[in-house]
Amino acid sequence: MLVVFNKVLEQCPKLSSVYDIGMSHKKRQLQVLRMSAGDGTTGITDGDKQRIKLVGGIHGNEVVGRECLINLAQYFCAAYGHDDLITKMLDTLDIHFLPSMNPDGFAQAVHNDWTAGRANDKNYDLNRNFPDRIADRKDPLQPETSAIMKWSRDKKFSTSISLHGGSLVACYPYDNSDTGARVYAGSPDDNTFVYMASTYAKAHPTMYKGERICDDDRFVGGISNGAHWYSLNGGMQDWNYLQCETMEITIEMGCNKYPMEGELLQKYYDHYIPLIAHIKNSRQGFWGNVTDSAGSVIENLVISAPDIGMNITARQDGQYWRIAAPGSYEVTFSSDGYKSHVHHVNVGPVNWATIPEPVNVVLLMSSEEIQNHV
Repeated sequence: MLVVFNKVLEQCPKLSSVYDIGMSHKKRQLQVLRMSAGDGTTGITDGDKQRIKLVGGIHGNEVVGRECLINLAQYFCAAYGHDDLITKMLDTLDIHFLPSMNPDGFAQAVHNDWTAGRANDKNYDLNRNFPDRIADRKDPLQPETSAIMKWSRDKKFSTSISLHGGSLVACYPYDNSDTGARVYAGSPDDNTFVYMASTYAKAHPTMYKGERICDDDRFVGGISNGAHWYSLNGGMQDWNYLQCETMEITIEMGCNKYPMEGELLQKYYDHYIPLIAHIKNSRQGFWGNVTDSAGSVIENLVISAPDIGMNITARQDGQYWRIAAPGSYEVTFSSDGYKSHVHHVNVGPVNWATIPEPVNVVLLMSSEEIQNHV
């Protein structure tokens, strides 16, 4: 994978770096391209930046996502300093590209074959291999899955996207239903997930139409709850959401999983604007920093807003990012030993013309905790 990153590394050394998160069964490296501007011109230090990830190739024979991420990274490199939006994104975000989560499968994949290379080298489907909210995992945890899990926990990404092929739709949690039936299984953050998926579909030339272009698939507005399409256990997006508080959606990028080389550039042109729209949504909501009265980080800080979705926690540095659809919300910041703080937040459509003002909060220690420290 390093070879395809070389162009970005050579042309934009101050914006890019490559790191490994693990290896496949065949000892192929799972390499991530990180892109972020570290010149400090925005007053946002590198460690303060919001982290997002874009993942392709969980099924090795679904190659459009891999190619789109490589091209998108090259575009970000070329556009920095010339395009205001891309410049602001790289100034304020920490973007991580993993084009090929299943490099062994990719090495086995061939044109016009829907099965060769889908699974990893040991013939396990990696998008059925994650710990599940309903079903116990029967297959052994694969090295690729383990690498993704550690990476996701360590980085605490706020948003994510997983790129697939075989249909044309933007999907969102949950991926499975209690009974395994094809029924709607919405998560606590359903409104926000619908907003995120719709943003992607509307930015695509045809996805939003929901027309029957892949077999009998038809999706109203070009989006679908995962379980409502079909129920699967062990999916990555549900695990990222529930275990890492990462708002991940899954994109099926077209009917043909492995198009001919001459078709790939058009696929990129179809998807690069939706991908940028998804990255823009990383700022959809509110963010800030929570400390105690002395300015110190508070451990085990919880941010709750029932009208948005499930509770989330702050990063170890005290910063948080709460992705939320437009609306008005009562948000509670709390931690054991501290007085809870309730803040009213109005969330509008994301506006990248200006960096959103942070919602910073100071929690005071409870009277009992103060007495204990006298």
